[in-house]
Amino acid sequence: MNLRPRYLLFGLCLSLVGAVLARAEVSPAWGDSGAAASKATLGFGAEQGGGHSFQADGRRFEFGEGGFAISARDSSWTYRFQGSRGGIRALSISTRPEQTAPGSLEYRHAEGIVERYLVQSGGVEQQFVLPGPYAGGDVLLTGSVATDLVPDKTSSFEGIAFQRGVDTVLFYGAAKAVDAGGRTALLEERWADGELTLVVPASFLASARFPVLVDPYIGDKVTVDAAGDLAQNPAVATTGTTLVGGSYAALAVWSTNLTSPQSIRGRIIDPHGNNLAGPISVVSEFSGANQFYTNPRVAWSSGNGVWVVAAVGHDPTAGGTPNFIQVNRIDPAGTKTTGTNLNGVGGVTQKESDVDVACNDNGLCLITWLVDTDNNGTLDSVKGVFYTPGANAFGTIFAVFDGAATRSHSRVASNGTDFYEVNTAASSFIEGYSVSAGGTVVERDPSQTTGTKANPDVSYNSQLGQYLVAWENSSPGIRATTMSGATPPVPSGSDALLIADGVNPQITSEQYMGWSMTASAEGGYFTSILIVRPNLSLHLAYLDPTSIIPSADVAHFNRDLSIVVWEGETNLATDHDIRAREFRASAIEYADLNNNGWASAFVWRPGGNAYFYYNNDLTPGSPAATSAQFGTTGDIPVRTDYFGSGIPDLAVFRPSNGTWYIDTNRNGTVDDTIQFGTSGDIPVPGDYDGDGLTDLAVFRPFNGTWYIRYSATLVTISVQFGTNGDIPVPADYNGFFRTDIAVWRPSTGYWYVAMYDSFGGSVVSIQAQFGTAGDIPVPGDYGPSSLSNAPDTIADFAVFRPSTGYWYVSRNRNGVVSQATQFGTNGDIPVGGVYDSSPNINSPFAVFRPSNGTWYVDVDNNGTVNIASQFGAAGDFPMQQPSGQYRQ
Repeated sequence: MNLRPRYLLFGLCLSLVGAVLARAEVSPAWGDSGAAASKATLGFGAEQGGGHSFQADGRRFEFGEGGFAISARDSSWTYRFQGSRGGIRALSISTRPEQTAPGSLEYRHAEGIVERYLVQSGGVEQQFVLPGPYAGGDVLLTGSVATDLVPDKTSSFEGIAFQRGVDTVLFYGAAKAVDAGGRTALLEERWADGELTLVVPASFLASARFPVLVDPYIGDKVTVDAAGDLAQNPAVATTGTTLVGGSYAALAVWSTNLTSPQSIRGRIIDPHGNNLAGPISVVSEFSGANQFYTNPRVAWSSGNGVWVVAAVGHDPTAGGTPNFIQVNRIDPAGTKTTGTNLNGVGGVTQKESDVDVACNDNGLCLITWLVDTDNNGTLDSVKGVFYTPGANAFGTIFAVFDGAATRSHSRVASNGTDFYEVNTAASSFIEGYSVSAGGTVVERDPSQTTGTKANPDVSYNSQLGQYLVAWENSSPGIRATTMSGATPPVPSGSDALLIADGVNPQITSEQYMGWSMTASAEGGYFTSILIVRPNLSLHLAYLDPTSIIPSADVAHFNRDLSIVVWEGETNLATDHDIRAREFRASAIEYADLNNNGWASAFVWRPGGNAYFYYNNDLTPGSPAATSAQFGTTGDIPVRTDYFGSGIPDLAVFRPSNGTWYIDTNRNGTVDDTIQFGTSGDIPVPGDYDGDGLTDLAVFRPFNGTWYIRYSATLVTISVQFGTNGDIPVPADYNGFFRTDIAVWRPSTGYWYVAMYDSFGGSVVSIQAQFGTAGDIPVPGDYGPSSLSNAPDTIADFAVFRPSTGYWYVSRNRNGVVSQATQFGTNGDIPVGGVYDSSPNINSPFAVFRPSNGTWYVDVDNNGTVNIASQFGAAGDFPMQQPSGQYRQ
């Protein structure tokens, strides 16, 4: 597989998080192709009246007289520069923007100030150029803002979030000033009476070399660190299934030159990248002696409930080379406890670097790193030390391996009890060393073909009982192999090529599905997040296919939920930001109202005043219910996640007028009203473009046509696929992390799946006869396929037969019955979702019984009731049905 652009998950620079600005009128445009809006054009288009526009990453940017507007979904945000006060007098604004270059627009103001917008791959970037010099105090750059969003604060040095309810739609700020000499300052943002002000302090301007560039960040709130610094080499570790303050949590760490000397900074973040605690000075010891730190690594010690951070230390008094290792711990509140500094060789002038850390389930961690034993300037040996974070106690440093060949990139993982370390020897071989918790070291190398090798990584999957080892190999490319979880591990087979042109693999266990991995094409382009299946097949999606991402890391929370952090370049070589996003790899969408990985109890009760009832989780017994009045008789309840928050909205589709009504914060109030469809249409919402946002879509039976409205772009496409009488069964049938168009034909029992493109074309890529008239199609990921011993995150063909209560599953989507199990009875409604931690099942058999309002779940898919939960009543719609099916 080559790393080439296919999906743009999201972009930064100037963009809204699922918001709209200067809201455009959206027509159904049923026959329009999405080709024109599927790719961003790196340039502005001319508009009538002298304006300009640009579309990228699902947003439309319009520049007209005196200001600009962003159109993206169902909120608006417009900006008009008002002028500057303080050090300079008030300014007048030019009436129209001038296109000074193919990718640049400028508004020119009095006093020579330029307001500039630059085309980027994911949007546009705002800049102010101050020619200076100025006298008289701070310079205040003020713009008036018209928006339906609410700011979360009135003053900040880290940005202001503009929100709808609890959802952040736009993030503005973390602004930096950079002078001509490269000196930077983080600026204050102020909000008052509809005005945004950037404060450029007089203390900075007094010694600045002009011109000064002011560069506010405008975009979605996934920037973990937007300070004016060179943030590099991020690493991340999660708490796994342990919640911190009711949320999944991860510690992201990175090196920064924001401090002098350089140190390690961090934040505790949630799966979306939002800050829970920090910033934290993670490693900054001995800074008074000008010692500095780089290349941090982090691990979660579940046995102690803390993170362990190890970083490479540099002592300039000993020559400036990396020459020691610093280890600290961070608790879930963000409090640091200093550990110790480590020297694996006698002389302080000898090189020590390439550190890593892993912790087992019993509160013991192993730190490994490379040292230069013969003091010739090259790393040649592997050292290790055991650390018990609970007691903040270190063991004796020992040799994992002492050698003479050049070594690089030590990485270590734990199977829950013992450890396995890998490194590159002489750029030609991946070495592996088993280290028991008692300190016994045994060499066990992974299977590998010949070729130049670099940057290995290793991760243990407890559900599969296997290590995965991945590395760069020759061409360049990424190869990988698995090893048993024994101590010492045993190679499971030969290695395999994963990506033909990939570099810098970073991997983490994804439980039963395999491993998540980040990788880039050479040079940092096309950085991707991938799922590596247990059989070493894989699927990928792109973080940003046109931007350079120098480094990235990935860590896993629970089931299909991981987080990716990466180093994002800006236009300045001295200013990189740390960014983050969640990554999910489920084949079937389901409602999870607290985003913890478990399906919720969730029903809709029709009536003149219809109600949604829900509980965060479907638990045995009779869970308590939260209710919200929403909808009316004749509506069809639908599942949407319109802003991509990970938490479903309350939403209905009204066939009588073809309108969708969406309550994004679940308080019973309509937040979005979108006319899309007509009477007789079947709503089939899903994520058809893989951007994490629910796209509104309908299937029109009389002409067999699908109409899809992409939530980010508002572009609609139509795809003719199916015929009258077909039942729509959208799901992810190929593992590419987006919803595929598909139908099941009751008259013949045939399934047809279209792997369509973003230009509206479609072709039948999978078809098989499976089921018969009277069956209910229930696509899901029900268990191991023939290619692995675990669910593969790809939807299987499956039907529920009401007449007998039997479930029939074709796991390989080829029409062959893989499983036939009796679970349920006539009148039951089959539902989907994840209700248990079974490693072998991603879609358990489950039904809602209208006669008694009870949900029955078979978590092992063996015909046995494991969960019985009374939640609902006769006539209710269970909200965990597959998209496109609405039975009561």
